[in-house]
Amino acid sequence: MWIKSMFKNLALSAFFASIIFINSSYSNNAFFGWVILIVFLMWASKSVHIFLHKYFAFSRSLRIRALSSFIVLTILGFVVGFFSWIYKINLPILSLSFFITSLAFSCLNQLVGENDEIIPEIKNDNKQVIEESWQFAVGSRQVMDTRNMRIETD
Repeated sequence: MWIKSMFKNLALSAFFASIIFINSSYSNNAFFGWVILIVFLMWASKSVHIFLHKYFAFSRSLRIRALSSFIVLTILGFVVGFFSWIYKINLPILSLSFFITSLAFSCLNQLVGENDEIIPEIKNDNKQVIEESWQFAVGSRQVMDTRNMRIETD
C-alpha cells in the first residue's frame, strides 16, 4: 500500500514536471503555461487546505482556500529561488523545482489522509463565506463572548 502510494506520488510529480518541460521547450504557449500553473495550484492547495483545517482548525471557507494556494505559490517560489541561488534558472531547473514541489505536496496529501477520506470533500465554500459575512451586517451592534464563542446581536 505504501509503495503504491509513493509510486503514485512520483508519477504525479513527474507528470507536472514533464508537462512544464514540454510546454516550455516545444510549444512555448503562455496560455497553456498559465493553465498548467492554475491546475497545479488547485491540486496542491487542496492538500494544504485540508492540512490547515485538520491540524490548525481553520474554517473551510474560500478565503482559506485562497490562503492555501498562496502558500503553495510561495513554496514553489522558494524552491525556484533556492535553485537560482545555486545555479541560473533554465528549463531543467524549472522542471526540477516543479517536481520537488509537487512531490512534497503529494506526500503531504498522503500524510493528511485525504485519500482515506478522513475529512470529507470540502463543499459549499461560498455558502460559508456568505454566512460569515452576514453576521457582520452594517448597522448592527455585536458583542463577542469568547467563553462560549457565540455572537449576540442587538
